[in-house]
Formats: sequence, C-alpha cells, structure tokens
Amino acid sequence: MASEPPSTPPGQRFKNPDLTRDERLQVQILRNLGMSYEQIVAQLGLTYNQVGHACRAPNITPVTGFPVPCSNGYVVCLRLCIRHGV
Repeated sequence: MASEPPSTPPGQRFKNPDLTRDERLQVQILRNLGMSYEQIVAQLGLTYNQVGHACRAPNITPVTGFPVPCSNGYVVCLRLCIRHGV
C-alpha cells in the first residue's frame, strides 16, 4: 500500500507575501490609533505575524513620483484618523 506524498516537501515552509508599502503604513496608522494586533488583523485581513513585522518596521519611505490611487483599506485608515483626530 503506497502512501501519498506530503503536499509540501519536508523542510519547506509556506511564506505569506510581503506587505506593500501602503499596507505597512495602514498597519502603523491603526496601531498608532491604539488598535491591538488582533483588531488590525481583523480589520485588514492580514496575519498576526505580518502585523507584527509591520509594527516593528522602521519608518516607511515616502512616495516619490506620481500619486497612485488609494486602496479601500487606505481609505478606511484615513477615515479612522479623521474620526480620532489624528
């Protein structure tokens, strides 16, 4: 009786995609507004580790060049900032 091979080769781990600059900025804004990691995870749909790495990241580099359209998550962050007077 042959056993099925594992779906992921031994020694390899799944890695979530890196966050974009805007996603890291959203996380840092929400954290500065006093939200917990769990609340940010629920709000943005990221993993706990992604939120933790974004919170510990150094300052985010400013955007240069042409502006890009805002994502829906970024708009939510802006609304929260305005509501909380940040």
